[in-house]
Amino acid sequence: MSTVKIVIVVEGGLVQSIYADRKDVEVVILDGDTEGQDEVEIVQHGDGCFCEWIMSSEEALLDPKFVQKVHDQYNAQGGE
Repeated sequence: MSTVKIVIVVEGGLVQSIYADRKDVEVVILDGDTEGQDEVEIVQHGDGCFCEWIMSSEEALLDPKFVQKVHDQYNAQGGE
């Protein structure tokens, strides 16, 4: 199976939308900007470090043409 391609749109430091090139993509957002927040989760990274995050989930919108166009443009500009 080919690599899942995702585009995340961020404005003002906030995730505005997420697009995927196929169905059944689950996205969990970890927001490290926890100042003044009551509901903070502690998440352990793979390196053993514990960090505070605000956790939320977001549905990825299915738009394979848009996702491919963005990836193609990124790659044409020398993206990895």
